[in-house]
Amino acid sequence: MSEQAKRIFRSILTAVFILFTLLVFIGCSYNYLGKKYSRAHYSPHDECKHEIYLIQDPDTDIMCCDEKRHQLNWICIARFDYFNSKFSSKLAFVIPLIPLVCNLIGDSIFAARSKIVHEKPETVSATSNITSHFLRLLLYIVIFAFRTVTLYLIAEEIQKYLQYDLYNKKDCWYRHIVREQTCKDHFDFSDHVVLHAAHYLVPCAGELAYAFTQYYSRNLDLLNGLLRRYFITILVSLIILVISSRAVLFTGMFFHTPLETIVGYMIVTSTVMLPIYMLAGNSYWTACVFGTKIHR
Repeated sequence: MSEQAKRIFRSILTAVFILFTLLVFIGCSYNYLGKKYSRAHYSPHDECKHEIYLIQDPDTDIMCCDEKRHQLNWICIARFDYFNSKFSSKLAFVIPLIPLVCNLIGDSIFAARSKIVHEKPETVSATSNITSHFLRLLLYIVIFAFRTVTLYLIAEEIQKYLQYDLYNKKDCWYRHIVREQTCKDHFDFSDHVVLHAAHYLVPCAGELAYAFTQYYSRNLDLLNGLLRRYFITILVSLIILVISSRAVLFTGMFFHTPLETIVGYMIVTSTVMLPIYMLAGNSYWTACVFGTKIHR
């Protein structure tokens, strides 16, 4: 069964990666001119609370997204979208764990139900289930920590060191309208691409893989087994994947140059996606699915 768990996880992760790659390159193709938009915090329009500007164009008009003519502008939608802001906040450490919680609850409910109605006992013990959920949680925490410390904090310091003059540049046309009062002409690889791949795509793929592995390994019925037990997990995972994929697309289209987006894509692919793909063939992932009882 470990081979089956490996195939399922790698198949789902591959499908997610293909979607991720497609969205990155669609965003880069759309933004072939390399335009970067950013939020304006101080401007002559005191009555406007949501404004954006084009970094590379000093002659650009600051766009007020509160105006009716701009409310349906995709740049405004992308910059001030409610879900994008929440998925990029500190909730990025909480939201990706919702599918795991759904799997835990689903397993617990059905394990209890099988005892009450004297149904066929679970093929995997409750202890093994709890262990498998804990091991996947530990894996996700390690990924979050690695991305935050290495791919965000340390990578940012490396960028600053390599572009010291640009990071400390004091003369740019938009300096007076940004909160930090700093210029943003330096190269800035897309951390949002890294964030969404590491924090959202991988955990969702992992939880979907867990649900489908349980379905095949336990020989569950499609309707009364998979859908009743893991329907919420599948639904929540797909919703998170859609919102996260949408954010990746918007990032490439409006907020980073194609080179910055592709560098972010290459970083997260080589340091997170590929190692996790290789992990699927390891006994640790088997334990993440079956707990302490390793199926062969």
